[in-house]
Amino acid sequence: MTKITFITFGKIKSEPIKELIEYYLMLLGKYSKTEYRVLRDVDGRKVEASDLNSSFRDLGYTIAVSEQGTDFTTEGFKFFVDKRFRYENNITFIFGNAFGLDPEFLQKCDYSIALSKLTFTHELAIVLMIEQLYRVLNITSGGSYHK
Repeated sequence: MTKITFITFGKIKSEPIKELIEYYLMLLGKYSKTEYRVLRDVDGRKVEASDLNSSFRDLGYTIAVSEQGTDFTTEGFKFFVDKRFRYENNITFIFGNAFGLDPEFLQKCDYSIALSKLTFTHELAIVLMIEQLYRVLNITSGGSYHK
């Protein structure tokens, strides 16, 4: 079973957002092992990237969630995830703080995904990504969540 890790910087301040993250992680756990890691929040992107550089090789296939990333439809994202699940044992989604991720760090990631052309808070972006992963894995397994 593929393991999905979500890495973010700084604690979630909103209780409703925390509850949504926990809820969708629980649902996602039906299809994958999951881990949610919170690293210390910092001012600026360079320091943030350096916190991850030391353990970067252990993260498996790394996907930055960034406004500069590739846009997907739900169907396109499903095919992307299906392929990754076939070939990868560990997939890590990395979310920047309010400043985003350092451009040099983005270059090191295997892939970069944008959630939308709209701007979201990083807290909401985490919820949206976990929900979309649950959605596409549910579709793949023949579930009815997406209907």
